[in-house]
Amino acid sequence: MSTAPILVPCHWAYLDGKFIPSEQALFRADNHALHYGTAAFESFRVYETPLGPGIVGVAQHLKRLKFSLFSLGAAPANPQEVEEAISGVITRNCVKEAYLRLLVYPAGDCARLDISQYDSKILLLGWQIDGPRFPAPLSLTISGLRRAPASCQLPRAKLSGFYAAYASAHVAARAQGFDDALILHNDGTVCEVTGANVFLVKDSVLLTPILSHSIEGVTRSLVIELAAQLGITTKETIMPPEDLMAADEAFITGTFYGIRAVSSVAGCELSLEAPGPITRAVQLAFDKMLNEPESEMARAWIYRASLPEPERIAEPHPRFRVRAAQGQDVARVIAGIESLLAELRGVSDITLPAGAESVCLRTIGADLPGAIFVAELTSGDDHLIGLVSLTVQEAIHTGGPYALIQDLWVHQRHRSHGVGAALIEAVENYCRKHELTDLEVCLPKYHFAELPRTSAFYRACGFSDVGPRMRKELK
Repeated sequence: MSTAPILVPCHWAYLDGKFIPSEQALFRADNHALHYGTAAFESFRVYETPLGPGIVGVAQHLKRLKFSLFSLGAAPANPQEVEEAISGVITRNCVKEAYLRLLVYPAGDCARLDISQYDSKILLLGWQIDGPRFPAPLSLTISGLRRAPASCQLPRAKLSGFYAAYASAHVAARAQGFDDALILHNDGTVCEVTGANVFLVKDSVLLTPILSHSIEGVTRSLVIELAAQLGITTKETIMPPEDLMAADEAFITGTFYGIRAVSSVAGCELSLEAPGPITRAVQLAFDKMLNEPESEMARAWIYRASLPEPERIAEPHPRFRVRAAQGQDVARVIAGIESLLAELRGVSDITLPAGAESVCLRTIGADLPGAIFVAELTSGDDHLIGLVSLTVQEAIHTGGPYALIQDLWVHQRHRSHGVGAALIEAVENYCRKHELTDLEVCLPKYHFAELPRTSAFYRACGFSDVGPRMRKELK
């Protein structure tokens, strides 16, 4: 299976008018949407552009959201509130490339089915995306599940309850060794991929299924416009799966996927190596739109997040250095660890015990086996923007000494800028210098609510789960 982009949960989320830590964005147990799937949702993709974060197709997503809520009989969402939530989540998390998920749900309990008297509330979550803009090609299988006919569902609405079937199809495809699954209509013709639209190329013509009773994809519409600019003919057609299997090229489109090539369908390799020339041409046109913010396509499709806190993002790529901690850093190291623990535990502040400074000094002076590394800006600012502390221990399960990361902290303003990865690199260099081949970090997931985001970061750095810890074997 191909490698998917790494998603790292953002710290700040938006819920019912407030920006709060993501782990505190919680629903009541009797929430109507939780029990009946009565929430409309949209996804937004944030891309790095020369003018800062740009979001593709916000107006188109909001138009579809309005239709979904109308179809459901739910109260409409305030578009201005959605846009303010998007801008706030982007700026507070200092993201450059990200995936945002908006959920609009009825503010009522599950005691009755009728939601027409409930107001609608907004939840917006974010994930930083780490990986190439156009990941490796996908392999597709053909799911045994069928898209329900229009008479059995709300066919053009994007609703949370409907996606249970697609989740099942996706799980089955992954279990069979494929990346995703094609979903067919009842008549056996191609509808879409789970959560994405599909295109094929045959004889230099771009073909895509007619949207008879399925969701009109925002990225699908964008691709049709990009293809027209390139002089590529696009036809909407009834498409049997055999057409895909015999195609020269194929790709899928969606907010999360963007434009992603397909390498095989039901085990049949496509005629041309993926991505083929037309797929690549459309991807390059997409890139050009992002990199030329004054172009007509960019003005039509790219939304610029308002930046209410310019001081937070004035230097999106701050220059920093990582060095071994010194005696004069003790107070700042203590303050950083206190900030880390307060954030993980969801409290306003925390005070370390009196012996913390002594342990810090002895670690810096090598009286204790281990080390502390700090990150600081090269501009002369005397504030630390990150730190990592480690100890060297011996254990039966490692057959000798190993390094254990005790604390890793990066200031919120400087996250997503590579500071954490640079600190990990310093730790790995220390381990190699001292011939330590095992590096571990303890992640007590039962205690800290913030750990999913932290776990994703360590996985991106090459760590694997080992019980209550994560481990990386150094070579």
